[in-house]
Amino acid sequence: MLIEHQPRAHGRDFPIDDVMAIHPSVFGAGAPIVDRWSGVPVAGGRFWNFLMGDGPEASFARSGAVAVIRIAGPLMKQASYFDGYDSIRKRFAAALTDPNTRAVLLLFDSPSGTSARLLNAVRTMNAAKAAAKKPVFAFADDVAWSAAYLLASVADRILLGETGSVGSIGCMAMLLDRTAANQAAGLRVELIASGKQKTESNPDAPITDDAIKRVQALVDDIAGRLATIVSESRTISPGKILAMEAATFMGDAAVRAGLADGVSTLEQVLRTAEAEGQAAKPNTTTTSSGSSGGAKGETKMKSVLLALGLLETASEAEAVTAVTALKDQHRQSADKAKAHADRLGALETLIGKTGEEAAGTVRGLLATAEAHAKLVAQHTELAAAVAQKEREALVAQGVASGQLTPALVEKWAEQASIDSLKAFLAIAPRAIPAAPLREAAPPGVNLPEGIVGKKWSELKPMDKHDLYFANRALYDALKAEHERAASAA
Repeated sequence: MLIEHQPRAHGRDFPIDDVMAIHPSVFGAGAPIVDRWSGVPVAGGRFWNFLMGDGPEASFARSGAVAVIRIAGPLMKQASYFDGYDSIRKRFAAALTDPNTRAVLLLFDSPSGTSARLLNAVRTMNAAKAAAKKPVFAFADDVAWSAAYLLASVADRILLGETGSVGSIGCMAMLLDRTAANQAAGLRVELIASGKQKTESNPDAPITDDAIKRVQALVDDIAGRLATIVSESRTISPGKILAMEAATFMGDAAVRAGLADGVSTLEQVLRTAEAEGQAAKPNTTTTSSGSSGGAKGETKMKSVLLALGLLETASEAEAVTAVTALKDQHRQSADKAKAHADRLGALETLIGKTGEEAAGTVRGLLATAEAHAKLVAQHTELAAAVAQKEREALVAQGVASGQLTPALVEKWAEQASIDSLKAFLAIAPRAIPAAPLREAAPPGVNLPEGIVGKKWSELKPMDKHDLYFANRALYDALKAEHERAASAA
């Protein structure tokens, strides 16, 4: 996702010095990446070019009573060569308010896009969904990464194909310093600016440690905002989302990570959306805007739209959605204030005290809880040490009996649970201890028939197998002698 912090110099092209939160594979094929200042394409890096036959401003398709909104390619704040959040919001609002629509499917094949207006688009779409009370599904048969995944999080359910992929929730940034190239080319560039930070992202200015820290802070801030808005719909904490390190997850792995609700096919998702849409009870109330007020009424309406943070050209559905969102925020604030007062009253009733006395009692309870937590941590640490000792003893036992090879110890046994180790040692065959090298079989060991007195080259594969388990030392000696003879020949 492009995070725009400076005006663009070249229209719809992608400047290389913007901050991004986009999956790296988007630099594949299509529209060229250009240098912001010179307009010259940068060799090698290119964006996908999703030039849709129906264009990004198209409305939505329909499958029965399901409105299908396709979201593909890099996403812009305004639709141009590529799809844009303004167009997506309008199509989503139109689909929800369409009386023939009972459910909406967001169909994704997008690696992400710009961050400008993204969070506003997600919140507006969430409010529209809540107002319409129609089920919304998201399906990624290919990819829904970064900004595209945030749009997908609007859905009640996120589904993906067997090889579909979601995630990449994070940001990245790039600063370019071409001062050395300018000097080698004999160019002198002087940047005249007010404020030392004004030229920090200009490629003709050297990159400083302070500039890197500031850009990193910007990236971290936006990543946190992305994680927070995803957590509101996916019931995953922002910290857990950020701990994913912007990874992508395919198919079942996405479900296990909590970023998707299931693996399916487009046909099955359409059938499910149709069935649930028919069973749902959508909000059929609508509002109408008359023209009796003339120009004065239009002026008032424009003022209302601006007050709601919408464009003057916003649709009626978008205005209704924005008003609904404001009502929800007001109700949530009132609910939080009441809940706080209720908790305070309950605390005073429980303790039988008020004011500072109650606060002191609470602090004492918190101190007791902290001491208990320390004891629990100490017990956990001691239990882990005891378990490690027991594991080491079991591993030593398995190595001594020949049941555990060095490879098994390194790759499995040292991390296996105690129960798993015990179960393995109870059923794994034990190796017969190697006896000193002798020409004849040691006492108590019966060599397979036809082995004694034969050379290595005379043994059949099954004989070698039997000899390996009957007398490993003799097996090794015969094999080594054969190899030495072969080398000498």
